Amino acid sequence: MAENKPTGGVPPAAAPKPTGTQQAQTEGQAPAAKPTGAFAALRAKTQSIPAAAPSGSSVSIPAAAPTGSSASMPAASPPDGDDRESILQDEIQRAVEKMGLAAGARKQRVREMFVMNLYALLKNIRMHELHNQAVDPVAAKISETIESMIRFQGMVSISLKGQNIYCNRERLKFTDEEFSRLQWLVSEWRAIEVGGVQFVQPIEKQQLKELCHLLASQRGTGVKYEQISRMVDEQFGRRVRIIKPATAEEDAAEKVDVDLRTRAYLCYSRMLVMIRQYFAGLENVSKQITLAKKVRQCIQEMIDVAQQGGHEILGLTTLKIPDDYLPNHTANVIVLSMLMGSRLGLSRRQLMELGMSALGIDAGQVFLPAEITGKNGPLTPEERVIMERHPTYSVQVQMRLRSFHPSVVRRILVAFEHHINFDGTGYPFEGYPHKLDLFTRIIAIADGFDALTTARPHRPAFMADEALRILQNDAGKKYDPALVKVFINVMGIYPVGTCVQLTSGEFAVVVQNHAGTGQAAKPTVKIVATADRVPISGALTDLRQAAAQGIRIVRTVDAAKLGINVPHLFYGA
Repeated sequence: MAENKPTGGVPPAAAPKPTGTQQAQTEGQAPAAKPTGAFAALRAKTQSIPAAAPSGSSVSIPAAAPTGSSASMPAASPPDGDDRESILQDEIQRAVEKMGLAAGARKQRVREMFVMNLYALLKNIRMHELHNQAVDPVAAKISETIESMIRFQGMVSISLKGQNIYCNRERLKFTDEEFSRLQWLVSEWRAIEVGGVQFVQPIEKQQLKELCHLLASQRGTGVKYEQISRMVDEQFGRRVRIIKPATAEEDAAEKVDVDLRTRAYLCYSRMLVMIRQYFAGLENVSKQITLAKKVRQCIQEMIDVAQQGGHEILGLTTLKIPDDYLPNHTANVIVLSMLMGSRLGLSRRQLMELGMSALGIDAGQVFLPAEITGKNGPLTPEERVIMERHPTYSVQVQMRLRSFHPSVVRRILVAFEHHINFDGTGYPFEGYPHKLDLFTRIIAIADGFDALTTARPHRPAFMADEALRILQNDAGKKYDPALVKVFINVMGIYPVGTCVQLTSGEFAVVVQNHAGTGQAAKPTVKIVATADRVPISGALTDLRQAAAQGIRIVRTVDAAKLGINVPHLFYGA
C-alpha cells in the first residue's frame, strides 16, 4: 500500500479512441497503428470491472478527496520549458541534500575547507600549547561544521585513500597549493598508521583540541593504530572513531567503488525526484508526458551504472524513506526489475521498457484516499475493494496518452496485470485466463520484495533473507517459480545490505555477492560492530578467503537493533 498525499487535480477517464492523425505522439514516437483486437479486449476488460467504476460513470478516476467539484482537468497550463527545468533542478538539489549526499561545487568546497581547517588545527596544536587561544577560533569553526554535517548526514569521516583524501566517501579536490600543504597531514597519519577519523556525534571545541593533541603527539613514539584507537575510545567513547589504514589493494579498489557509488546515488536521487514529480503531475497529460521522458533519461543512466557494478546498484534498494513511500517504492521496483531483467539477458531497449512499465504500475494509487493508503492497521473489506481499484486507475492513466505504440500498450497490460497472481488469482480480475506478460512476472517479484522489506504503518519490515523465503514459499502461486530462482540468484542468499553475525562474534553488512557454485554463502562483508556490539568501521572481508580461518556467517540480525544505518554505510545517507 502507498503512503502518499492525494493530488489536487482529477484526470479524466480514459480518452476516447483517436482516429487518423489525431493520435498524439508520445515520448517522441510517431503515431502508431490503430488499436488491435487484443488491445480493445484489454480495454473492455478494464472497463467491465464493477469495483473500479464509481456510480454514474464508466471508468472515471475518482478524486482522492472528493469535494463535489466536477472532474474536469484544471485549466492552468504547465510551466514553460525553462521554468519547469528550473523547478525540477531545485527539487533535485533539495532532495539530494535531504538524502545526505553533497552535490554541487558549494558543498564540495565546504568539505574541502573543513579538511583544510582540520589540517591547520592539527599543525597549530603541534607547534603551540594545547590551551593557546590562537587555535580556539579554528577549533570552534570545525566543531560547528561537524555538528552541521552530522545533523544532515549522520556522521563525518575524513579518510586517506592512496594519495587522496575523502570526506564521507567523496574524494576531495584541492588546488595545487592546498594539496601540497595537506601532504603534511597525510605524512603525519601514515607515520602512526591512522587511516582517518570518524565523528559520529558532535564534539565540543575543547574535546576537539584534545583529540588533535592526542594525534599530533604520537609521531616518533612508536604508538600505532591499535593503541591510538584504544586511547581515543577511552577518552572520547563512541563519539570519535579512528579509521583503520587501508592496504594498497584496498586503496585501488576503493577509488573505483567510491566513484561508482557516488554516481549511482546521484542517479537514484534524480530518478526519485522525477518519479515524485511524475506522480504529482498526473492530473495533466502534458506534464505526464514531459516527466515520463525525464524518468526515462534517469533509467537510461541507471542502466549505464548497473553495467559497471551490480552490487553498487543493489545497495540503492536499502534506501527506505517512510514519509515518501510511493516514489521510493517505485524507484526500488525499477532498480530491482532492471537488475533481474539484465540477468535474464534482456537488451538495453527491453530494460528501458521494463523500467518504464515498473514506473506505471502504481500510478493509480495517487487517486486513492490517503486514509486508506496510509492506514495504520488492516483494511476493512470495504477499504480493500477501494484499494484493489488502483490497477485499473493505473491503466486509465496510461490510456490517457492516446498512444497505441506497442511499448505503451505493454505498459497498460503490465499495469493491469501486476496484482494478478501466477496461478490466475488476485485482482482486479479473478480467474485471469491468460499467461502473464514477462514484464509483469518480473515486476511482481520486485514489487513484492521491496514491499516486504519496507516498514509500513501496519507492520515492521521483514529482513531481506526473510522476504526471499516468503517469495520462495509463494513461488508457483503468486510468482513465477523460475523467475523467483533468478531473483534469488541476483540477490544472493544474503542480499546486499543484510546485517549478519560471523563465527568471530563480529557483526557485518553484506556489500557484495559472488557468482559461482558454492559461493552464495560467502559474500564480501564489511565489519560494522564488535562481538560486544560496539560500532566500528572495520575492514572489508571476503568470506571466500576467510573460510580458511573458519570465519563464516552464523545468522542474520536486524541492523536497526544494532544501531547500524545500512544506507549510510553505502552512500553516507
